[in-house]
Amino acid sequence: MNILCICSYFKGTEFLIQQSILGHRVFLITCESRKQENWPWQHITETYYLPTEDNSPENMALLKKGFGWLLQTEKIDVLVALDDFDVEKAAFLRSAFQIKGMNVHTAQLFRDKLAMRIAAKEFEIAVPPFCPLFNDLAIHQFMREVEGPWIIKPRSQASTTGIKKVASFNEVAQFLQDVGENRTDYLLEKFIPGSVFHCDSLSYNGDIVFEKTSRYLETPLKVAHEGGIFKTITLPDYTTDNKEILSLNRQLLHSFNLQNGASHTEFIKAEKDGKIYFLETSARVGGAHITELLEAATGINMWKEWANLEHCVFENKPYKVPEKKNFFAGLIVSLAKMKEPDISIFSDEKIVWTLKKDYHVGMVFRSEYFEDIISMMENITPIIQEKFHASAPTPDKPLD
Repeated sequence: MNILCICSYFKGTEFLIQQSILGHRVFLITCESRKQENWPWQHITETYYLPTEDNSPENMALLKKGFGWLLQTEKIDVLVALDDFDVEKAAFLRSAFQIKGMNVHTAQLFRDKLAMRIAAKEFEIAVPPFCPLFNDLAIHQFMREVEGPWIIKPRSQASTTGIKKVASFNEVAQFLQDVGENRTDYLLEKFIPGSVFHCDSLSYNGDIVFEKTSRYLETPLKVAHEGGIFKTITLPDYTTDNKEILSLNRQLLHSFNLQNGASHTEFIKAEKDGKIYFLETSARVGGAHITELLEAATGINMWKEWANLEHCVFENKPYKVPEKKNFFAGLIVSLAKMKEPDISIFSDEKIVWTLKKDYHVGMVFRSEYFEDIISMMENITPIIQEKFHASAPTPDKPLD
């Protein structure tokens, strides 16, 4: 097949390589700012560039024009979006040129935090109380009825980008004044303290064929806004939390009609009542090196298996995920004060992967025993905090 991959950020190289190994021609659309990245050029047939990663009308018009030009000489069989922002781009092109795959309506459920909350609620999946920032009276009524603090969330950003915690009417009023006519791009939601989980999965013909639940040791919001260290661990299969989250994830993805591809979905277990609420989902592989965490625990590389899955969909062949390994794994990532941190002080054999990136330190631990992972996290976190850790302001737009 001729497969067009849209990827506004530098990621998904294993997907591109595997498609090439399978014998397919790989076309890539990325951004001008990603030209110098270490893409696997030998596996890519042709690369095209957009001025920016955003989904503005101007950028989408350029995308449509360029894709129409490409179709004059090439038949594109499959469109795949490898990052959050690209889900909309791919759906837009599929609709405009009548190509099979996720349509605009389904894509909205995996991109728009308001749409996904409304849909989840309709399918009787618990969500924190929320309110669009459309109508002043509705906002006031919501804040009177739902005890604060609250969270203001951009509807179409990724990760914790642009999220703001507020505790009063005045703070919300000031925010609305600051954003002006863009207020409709946000929603207001009750802040629920608790433990945040992520469930990463692969779907084939509407069925989940791979799934794994993990728990953040610090919530992403706290890491982003308080300069913490990113930490997450895979859960034992036998736990009640794991079983309930897997069940909710299956219900959600089935209700949202995800047919083929990867997904990364987050849930929160409330401190107050122990209830699990849906937070958000996405039709992509989890970021922040979660792929390395999952591969250490299960032996499954989600990028590679997503490529194999798309191959089977195109060839109309059954897909079967490789047999999973049963390890426990933990991931820790931090900004670093130095450009090239010397992590030679960490020599434990349970460390199976280390991050090679300027001004970052990160590693994945693996063990047959869950207690080992907890112990490694407890021992290594203070060392990273003291010797390496640096923090930076929360970005207004996504970072890689």
